[in-house]
Amino acid sequence: MGDQPTWWKYVVDCAQIASAIGTCGAVIVSLWLANRKPKPELQLTVGLRILIGGGLSGPPWPEFLCISVVNIGNTPATVDGFSWKPSRRAKVAGYQNVESPAPYAQNPRLPLTLQHGQSATFFIEAGQDRGWFKSVEQDGFFDEILVSRKRLDKLCLHAFTSVGVVAKAKPATDVLDRLWAAIQVHRTRTAS
Repeated sequence: MGDQPTWWKYVVDCAQIASAIGTCGAVIVSLWLANRKPKPELQLTVGLRILIGGGLSGPPWPEFLCISVVNIGNTPATVDGFSWKPSRRAKVAGYQNVESPAPYAQNPRLPLTLQHGQSATFFIEAGQDRGWFKSVEQDGFFDEILVSRKRLDKLCLHAFTSVGVVAKAKPATDVLDRLWAAIQVHRTRTAS
């Protein structure tokens, strides 16, 4: 090797250094992939839905606040509960009871384990004369935390898992509009 030019020796040295760095990088990535713990990943949606068919009398059809959870992760996810939170930094949250008294809308029991690709839907009565919005009108449990429409627009529903992963979703606009109307009715009723 004594008769090789100096520049060629420099190229060989650089190639060996690059090869060593690449090998170290491959070992680090493979160790990271082998030791990482997969986390559950949930997709959450909240909206108003009507329930038709099945011998139900209508129209008007019964209206429900519909919470849908889908496990889009690679690992099973156990949903422990739901809560309403007015902003990211808010310390107060309202726990959502998902047990439905309606005989035609039986909800799954919590905690609920969802495998990859499985979904669950929870129906909470939300009709004009009874249900979730009527409870807001009568009890006013959002009055203290949702003092303005701007604050209401930041409201999110959170789904909690058994391993501490939280899925968040903004309710559909129609839910926020009906909720704001119910809050205003309660404020008017308590002011007079």
